[in-house]
Amino acid sequence: MTLTWSDEHSSDATVTGYNVYYDQAGKAQFIAALGLETTYVDINLTDGQTYCYKVTSVTDVAESAFSNILCATPESPGQITTAGVTTLETGYYEITGKGKDRVTTFVLSSTFAPGDTVIVRATVFDSDGLAVEGATVDLSITGPESVTLISGASDASGIAEASWVTEGPNKRGVGGTAEGSYTATVTGVAGTLPWDGVMTSASFTLSSAAGAAVAN
Repeated sequence: MTLTWSDEHSSDATVTGYNVYYDQAGKAQFIAALGLETTYVDINLTDGQTYCYKVTSVTDVAESAFSNILCATPESPGQITTAGVTTLETGYYEITGKGKDRVTTFVLSSTFAPGDTVIVRATVFDSDGLAVEGATVDLSITGPESVTLISGASDASGIAEASWVTEGPNKRGVGGTAEGSYTATVTGVAGTLPWDGVMTSASFTLSSAAGAAVAN
């Protein structure tokens, strides 16, 4: 980790050097005493761990107050952790039972009827194989019609969901969302980790012959 700071005391002949410290929850841990250098390279750090630094200037008789605090997390080249969608599925929620026995179940499906709500479920994992919580997924649905969606935040299992509410035809059978083959594609993942750029996709069909996919 390379730390640099401005030499604001270059015209002050009494300044003899700088001290570098870790900042640990407001407490200072001394790292090194330097001359009038304005760069310090900290080595033997742990990838993925955040380090915070602050600096003081030193004279023959005193030490200044601390500078502002800067924090950074080292990552080895090629070892940056990313987030991506490992699985993209479509389906609907089925409700069974009543009262205390009421149960809501996600049912996988690739066939829907106009007027159904298509649930697109994305599973978000990082490049270390861990579920990512709090990420949102950008989705593009293409086919006879096009629409963009943004999922809700992923849960502790990495599952994030978006809903596409299609339109059914009127009583005369006219209008509604166009039938045909559609593809849902991941176009981005937002959160604490950068997206890995993999455009995971899932295909499904909208057809009046499918009947209603959602059971209430």
